Amino acid sequence: MTDALKAETRAMLRIAHLQMIQGVIARMSAASLGLKGFCASATAAILALKAEELGLKSLWLTSIVLIFALCDANYLRLETEFRRLYKIVASRDLSSADDMLIERPSPTFGTVVRSLTSWSVGLFYGAIMMVILAISLFSVR
Repeated sequence: MTDALKAETRAMLRIAHLQMIQGVIARMSAASLGLKGFCASATAAILALKAEELGLKSLWLTSIVLIFALCDANYLRLETEFRRLYKIVASRDLSSADDMLIERPSPTFGTVVRSLTSWSVGLFYGAIMMVILAISLFSVR
C-alpha cells in the first residue's frame, strides 16, 4: 500500500512539475504576442500620423522595431528551451519526480540567431521594417 501511495505521489509531483513548466511556456507565448501586438499598433499609428514627414527619420522607428524583435526573439528562445526542458522532465523516470528544479537556460549566440531568424520573429518584424523602409523611401521628396 505504501509503495502504491509513493508511486501515486510521484506521479502527482511529476504532473505538478510539468504544469509549472507549461505555465512558464504559456507566459512566454503571451508576452511574445503582446510585444507583436504593441509593436504593430504603435508602428501603424506612427506611420499613419507621420508618414508624409517621416522621410529619413525612419531610422529611429526601425531601431525601435529592431528592439522589439530582439525582445521577441529572446522570448521565443526561452520558450523553446523550456519546451526542451518539458520533454526532458516528461521522459525521466518517476523515481526522480521529487527533483522539481527549473533552471533558466543560458543563451548562446546560435540560439539567439535561430530565434531572431525564425518565421515568427524574422518574418513579422522584417515585414514591418520593409513597410517602414518603403514608406520612408516614397515620402522623401
